[in-house]
Amino acid sequence: MIKKRLIFSLALAGACFQTGSLFAQYPDSKSYLSSSSVARIGDGASSIGDSDRLTRDTTASPDTRPAEFRDNSVNTSIKSDPLPPEAPSTYIPASYSTSGYAVPEYDSSSYQGSGGSAASCSSCGDSGLQMSCAAPSICDSGCSTAWIEGGALLWWRAGGQTPPLVTRHPNAGGLPVLGAPTEVLAGGEQGVGTNLLPGFYGGMGMWLDSSQCVGVGARAFGLFGGGNTQNYTFDGTRSLGVPFFNTTLGVDDAYLVGFNAGNLGSNTGSVSVATDLDLIGGEAYLRKAIIKNGSTRIDAVGGYLFTKLDDSLILRTNYTDGITNAIANGTNFTTIDQFSGSNVFHGGEFGLLAEGCRGKWTLSSGTKFALGNMNQTSTLSGLYSEVPPPNVGAAFTDNRGLLVQQSNTGTQTRNTFAFIPQVDLKLGYQVSCNLRFDVGYSFLYFSDVVLGGNQIDTNVDIGNVLAVPVAPRAKFETDSLILHGLNLGATFTF
Repeated sequence: MIKKRLIFSLALAGACFQTGSLFAQYPDSKSYLSSSSVARIGDGASSIGDSDRLTRDTTASPDTRPAEFRDNSVNTSIKSDPLPPEAPSTYIPASYSTSGYAVPEYDSSSYQGSGGSAASCSSCGDSGLQMSCAAPSICDSGCSTAWIEGGALLWWRAGGQTPPLVTRHPNAGGLPVLGAPTEVLAGGEQGVGTNLLPGFYGGMGMWLDSSQCVGVGARAFGLFGGGNTQNYTFDGTRSLGVPFFNTTLGVDDAYLVGFNAGNLGSNTGSVSVATDLDLIGGEAYLRKAIIKNGSTRIDAVGGYLFTKLDDSLILRTNYTDGITNAIANGTNFTTIDQFSGSNVFHGGEFGLLAEGCRGKWTLSSGTKFALGNMNQTSTLSGLYSEVPPPNVGAAFTDNRGLLVQQSNTGTQTRNTFAFIPQVDLKLGYQVSCNLRFDVGYSFLYFSDVVLGGNQIDTNVDIGNVLAVPVAPRAKFETDSLILHGLNLGATFTF
């Protein structure tokens, strides 16, 4: 009898401790239990201390206790530990064990994204398109409705080769004509205009729906300050000149800018090659999500592209005659040859934009392909100046240079079909919910452009420069051009 009272006391104490602990965690559960009219110990025919509750035949002897106190081995649909009617949906205490209980799913409507509540975000009308703003993430654009981007371009050019323009012979009195041992200083394999091309880019856009599935945008970019000048001066010994092919004599020749004739004296001067490339462009586009899952999206993009590419090369020589001959010593000679190409493109573009993020980092890429009309213009002009010493004769000028004569001076234009593919890679770091710093690389290819250096003809009919020369001839040659380099900027969403 004493043993049974002890077991009953321990069971009663355990039930009170468990119920009190539950009340402490879920105050609402008090009303749940107190509202039951049958959940009292001792009610019914069976007590907590019944020894046959695990083996009882429920058919012959049903368990008439309240459901809250039935053992799970008898009724497995009822747990031994009663639950409150509903767990809190906005807060789960750290001490609450989820083992064996259904935990409410995360309520995305309670998360406020960078541009609004996530509840306003929806799918794009396709089961495969899901919003990534359903859970907080610093790399997530949330429900932002617009963006602004901008930064600096640090690009270079490739292509656009020219013939040899400046040569130097290693020996005094040697003609700087093409061929060993003459050294090519500019043009040819040495190239020209390979310097850094600084520029800028800027753009803006907005989403047309809360799902960020359809958006429009515009972007402008440009390369400026691409001018570069290479100067070469006669050192008093090694012959310096501009190589050309003398069609009158049928031999390689050179225009002597610096030449040491020994006892007869020297021509002393310099030659320079100046190049300049300017590019401006703009695009307007529509983008539509085709894959959008979690932190990854791929958009189809289509729109309009405009570019204007100007390229020029100026070859300038200046020397003073100091050789004893028919020309008065001290006479100054100057030639200027200018070769310019202008290319204006209008066309449509299409491509893909992809973006994925992990933590604070975002990696994006874009591939676009533009097709359209390229209006090309080639302009060649020259200047020749001869200024004798004072009181010797009158100065003389003419609209010709050295490689630009009356036979090829002027302007030519035409329209042609061209395509412009572009590839962009960009790595971004999210410094705040709305601001991201970007560093990237771009590759831009022009299939058909007129470049200044391609219009140079080094054949010169030197014997007829004052009459009607047959060379050099007007050329309208085109070439491809590659521009590529680094992009440094930022993107702001709001």
